Amino acid sequence: MNYFNNLEKPYQIAFELAWQSFNENIFPIGAVIVDKEGNVISSGRNLVQDNKNLSILSETNMAHAEMIAMSHLKKSQHKNIREYKLYSTMEPCPMCFGTIVMMNIMNINYACKDEYCGAVTLKDSIPYIKQRNMKFNHTGGYEEVFQLVIQTLFECINYSKDSVVLQSLRNTNEAAISLAIHLFESEFLTNFQQNASVSYIYNEVIKKYIEFS
Repeated sequence: MNYFNNLEKPYQIAFELAWQSFNENIFPIGAVIVDKEGNVISSGRNLVQDNKNLSILSETNMAHAEMIAMSHLKKSQHKNIREYKLYSTMEPCPMCFGTIVMMNIMNINYACKDEYCGAVTLKDSIPYIKQRNMKFNHTGGYEEVFQLVIQTLFECINYSKDSVVLQSLRNTNEAAISLAIHLFESEFLTNFQQNASVSYIYNEVIKKYIEFS
């Protein structure tokens, strides 16, 4: 079964971007913005560790996927931005959440819940945001599993399999984190990382998750 083909097109693009960042040893998150008809308007991937100057935000702590995607939306060129929808592979952090609010993007889909620094709960705690009736949708499912796996692999490679971030993400899906650590300790990355398409990696990860859980 081709699980990747079952994804909404914006998520396919977002995960492709996240996987690209992963392969460049950059935090693996991707984001896509579409208009009312579903046409892709803008996209971005995490560039916090980027040293190739792909964006004016590159190599700064502002270079999150959502921020990169939103930085392309000139106000004069996007009169209907309230009808746009933002897709992110990860729940927006406080910085991205605040920017989404002030950019007037009213519809947000995120694949994976972030128990560590996700900020969607702010929508009910600030009167200004609460009255805007923004729509947030946590997709979950296999989309969440894949994001958790590649994020865990990134954490294991660069930090520790016992990092604070991973301890918090276990609250989202313990099985996905355990699978990722198993993949890290095996030869999964050696066999598949180089030149593998995101669709192939996605399908392999989900197949292994089904077997693992």
